[in-house]
Amino acid sequence: GMRWSEKKYVMRLDADDVYVERGGALRDMQRGGYKVMGCSFEVIDGKGESVRTQVQVSEGGRVGYGMLFGNMICHPSVVMEREYVLSLGGYEDVEAEDYKLWVKILMEGGRIGNYTGIGVKYRKWGGGISEIRRESIREESLNIAREYCSHLVGSCDGLEVLRGGEGDMEEAAKLLDVIEGKFEGCEEIIYDVEERRRELAWKGCRHAWEVWRE
Repeated sequence: GMRWSEKKYVMRLDADDVYVERGGALRDMQRGGYKVMGCSFEVIDGKGESVRTQVQVSEGGRVGYGMLFGNMICHPSVVMEREYVLSLGGYEDVEAEDYKLWVKILMEGGRIGNYTGIGVKYRKWGGGISEIRRESIREESLNIAREYCSHLVGSCDGLEVLRGGEGDMEEAAKLLDVIEGKFEGCEEIIYDVEERRRELAWKGCRHAWEVWRE
């Protein structure tokens, strides 16, 4: 659909979600030179009833860093610069197509951020594609994160150190020092993962990958 559009910017929406006006997101996107701008979102159930509101991490640097640990952008909430995205080949035919695209943009030097206002009512229920394909998406996302980590620090093994699976705090701190210079505003990061709140300490990350999107 993106290739058929004639507009400079395109907005994403899944058939089972509810659109919310995104003028504020577009303004922030244009002012900040972002290529993709996600939004905060309201989670609704299968009947359309509100479950909770998710306020997304907004600063571009924090979003870029957080992508090492999971998808920081709600796919059906985004506004994208169409020609730029297409110039990178657009979506790839993979399970985690959105996460793959966001990481590709970051690796090419493009800016990605989040608008703190609500941009979609996101329906979460057992019949959704993301729920049905949860395990395959999780496995593929881990491989994407490793690719991204390799781009940032020169080794995909660094991801295991950063998420606490291997190595020690000193080794993690060295990797974080390398990454710190690549992003703005990342001295401390508070990262929300679904219902859980996990703190990513900038000088010793012990993020539990296993809880991501549980």
